[in-house]
Amino acid sequence: MENTRVICKTDAELLLEFEQLKDNGFVFSYSKKENGISQEYINCNGTV
Repeated sequence: MENTRVICKTDAELLLEFEQLKDNGFVFSYSKKENGISQEYINCNGTV
């Protein structure tokens, strides 16, 4: 994929939603399994 860049690293198993913010930031929600249970998280500008 050309013109891609890493904005942050995550151990997400499934990306649920991504949105670019007006101030050049970002927010996304993702899901991952912990101890056999799916948990959902929100990451805003690299902070969970």
